Amino acid sequence: MKNNKMNYLLIPIIIVFLAVGAIFTAQYLNSPVTDISMADVPEENSTEPASLPDSIGEIINNGSRVPFGEVHRQLQEAVMITSLQSEVPETEESDDEPDSDENGDKEATSVAEELGVSEVSYIRYTTTALNIRADATIEGERIGVFSEGAEVHVIGELSNDWVQVEYGDTDAFVHGGYLQETVPAEEPSDEEDPETDDTGEEATSVAEELGVSEVSYIRYTTTALNIRADAHIDAERIGGFAEGAEVHVIGELSNNWVQVEYGDTDAFVHGGYLTATDPQAEPEPDPEPEEDTTVVSNPGAIDVLVNRDYRLPADFTPPNLVEPNVRMSPNANNRLLRSEAASALESMFDGAEGDGVILYAQSGYRSYSTQETLFNNYVDSHGYEAASRFSAKPGHSEHQTGLAMDVTSESVNYRLTQDFGNTPEGQWVAANAHRFGFIIRYPQNKESVTGYIYEPWHLRYLGVDLATAVYESGLTYEEYLGY
Repeated sequence: MKNNKMNYLLIPIIIVFLAVGAIFTAQYLNSPVTDISMADVPEENSTEPASLPDSIGEIINNGSRVPFGEVHRQLQEAVMITSLQSEVPETEESDDEPDSDENGDKEATSVAEELGVSEVSYIRYTTTALNIRADATIEGERIGVFSEGAEVHVIGELSNDWVQVEYGDTDAFVHGGYLQETVPAEEPSDEEDPETDDTGEEATSVAEELGVSEVSYIRYTTTALNIRADAHIDAERIGGFAEGAEVHVIGELSNNWVQVEYGDTDAFVHGGYLTATDPQAEPEPDPEPEEDTTVVSNPGAIDVLVNRDYRLPADFTPPNLVEPNVRMSPNANNRLLRSEAASALESMFDGAEGDGVILYAQSGYRSYSTQETLFNNYVDSHGYEAASRFSAKPGHSEHQTGLAMDVTSESVNYRLTQDFGNTPEGQWVAANAHRFGFIIRYPQNKESVTGYIYEPWHLRYLGVDLATAVYESGLTYEEYLGY
């Protein structure tokens, strides 16, 4: 009974304590709200994540207590800010970025980068004035030019026959087909004594070095023509002749330049632009057809026969003339060929180079009028009979077909000479030209058949099948066709 009475006494006491606790709880929940310090919230654009409180005890500001509901809300907000920042990538990748190669490098943006450049270091010399380009392609921007005979430091090689060269601080490229290993003849090596003439004095010009043969005759210019102080293209220009001007030639040189009368000074022009025909003279009537000659009916055919008896129409111009991408000699002119022949010549030059033989192209397509000028000049210099043995009359030249090319080599100083047939280059041509569609048109000891002296340099394109058949027959083209 005593215990039961004690229990009854404790009940009121418990009720009082619960009531007091309820009053204090209500007061606590109605206390002022204080936010988390702004020092814990990252500034706009900041990369530092928001800091989170270590415990509920940190949610205090100036001793004020924060309601539990507000603490929970601000903690969620801080966590969300940190989560958003952690999801932002450090660097966005653009869809327009160039692809990378296997090494992770950027995509190749030039032919040189695409093909790759093999580092080398050697000296070469230009065989002609040569454009310098910003990339290893004919489409590359032209950034300069080397003059003919210039020394070039090659520092890289590419698989497309272009080379990288030293040219200031920029990437520079030229086509390797127009470079040669030897110093041009007119520029003696520093280690050698300067050349002297017959009097023992140093030669100071091309004219003095080559010598001038005195002559005296009148010619006429076929175009406006520069007059130069020496017998080469890089000499100082001292004047000019208008087209059709009368020119008094007083000297001849072995490089096809001539000395001309021009005041009291030495003056030179290229003889290839002079003709014996006065353009101001009354035009002569059309010549009568040549006796015992026939105008061919198929001038554009690949297998057309052109010789002393069969001639091309004066107005015939072959189709599809292009310049073959081959080495040209320093004396090269009339560089064009029909596209079929040009492609075959490129293959032949590549084949020769693969065998260690370096060939140079010299003279391709010539028009009727160009051949007329050339033949007349030879007649004036050598007489009709002699000229007719090595030069065709206009209309009778295979060069007018666009299917013939004269080739030469450095070993004969780029001349068209019978000595070429005895060189490794000439022997390679004789043994291999047919494989690429060419024949040596005027073989040795066949002048009585072809009408012309032995010309190991003169190649005629017939196509691989026909050229091979002619070569294997051992006959001239006339004999093979039964003429």
